[in-house]
Amino acid sequence: MALDRVHSSETQLFYTGVRIPAIQSIEFSTDKSSTDLRPLGELSYKERILNANQTTNLSYSILVTTGASGFDPFYTFQQQDEGFLSTGSFGFNIKDFAGENTITGAYLSSYSLEGSVGDFVRGSVAYEADSISFETSNSINFSDMSSDDFRVFQPRNISITTTPPSSTINYTVTVQNVGGNKYFIDGVQQPTLELIEGNTYVFDWSDSSAQGHPVRFSETSNGTHGGGSEYTVGVTKDDSNYKTTIVVATDAPTLYYYCQYHSAMGGQANTPSATADESVSTTDLNIQSFNISVDLNRKLVTRVGSRTPNFRYPELPIDGSLNVSFLKNAVTGIDLSSLVLDTGKIDINLKNDDDTTSMTYTMNQCSLKSVSESIDLDGNNTINFSYIFCVKK
Repeated sequence: MALDRVHSSETQLFYTGVRIPAIQSIEFSTDKSSTDLRPLGELSYKERILNANQTTNLSYSILVTTGASGFDPFYTFQQQDEGFLSTGSFGFNIKDFAGENTITGAYLSSYSLEGSVGDFVRGSVAYEADSISFETSNSINFSDMSSDDFRVFQPRNISITTTPPSSTINYTVTVQNVGGNKYFIDGVQQPTLELIEGNTYVFDWSDSSAQGHPVRFSETSNGTHGGGSEYTVGVTKDDSNYKTTIVVATDAPTLYYYCQYHSAMGGQANTPSATADESVSTTDLNIQSFNISVDLNRKLVTRVGSRTPNFRYPELPIDGSLNVSFLKNAVTGIDLSSLVLDTGKIDINLKNDDDTTSMTYTMNQCSLKSVSESIDLDGNNTINFSYIFCVKK
């Protein structure tokens, strides 16, 4: 059969022998690195010698899919023990009606994942490879084309959740006689405390005035002296060192701190949900788009007697970036003056039609880098959060 041209519908991409569905574009190229030689008496170069360590570049974009044929390389790399820092290489085959291009020794160099209102979730990935070859004998035809069984993710399938950083807070407990013995927390008499969910609080009652008054917690005001019982979830009692520690659980009730032995010494401890300048609660937010990207520079490591690199080692440090954009509403105003560089975790969940999670992209140690608000004539106000995150090893 004579070929007038090769169409995109006649092209397939294979990753380590497995065909990747929902490909949107493929591009591969090789730029030859050479040493040019010009002898004396000549006006132009007479010879060009190919250098070792030639590089072939491969990039492609996909619709992120799930199902029997679903595939996303970012998710695959994230689940591996070494993740993006792997020095392992991969092979790709690009087959069409004219033949087959075989790319070997391909190392991941960049990845991006993006989703926005009115579009599907899309990914793009790039590799640096050692070699490429072409064979006409491995061409495909219509009988080799197979149907796919996969699903794409739409905006309604996306949720973004954040976990702000946890902290350890130390309180110094003393006792003074103010119409009876009373707790003083950091010098304040019986203050109402705010114990944030996920944080750890250490109550140090080693002061000589407080050693006979062990700190305890209850869901009842005045604790066991008020008819209640002791609250012990997440609580560690180290009476020999005069310390009581509590790790505040998610959805913890309002608590009351009290003395184990004496009545009317304590006060209230509220347990609000974790909120911080670094976190974004996506409840009731009109998220418009998100973008994850990771770029890696790789150093070629060679050995004597070889024209191709032994491996391409990722150069450190390696950080990823995350951008989230949403429409401003009554609960999303920002105070730029109060932002600090702290770290937390952000999960982007791609869900099935039954609301179960199919893929979760986790960005650990996210640090907020910038927040901006944009306003256009006759448009909606948009707030944009930009983060950097540590790439998983």
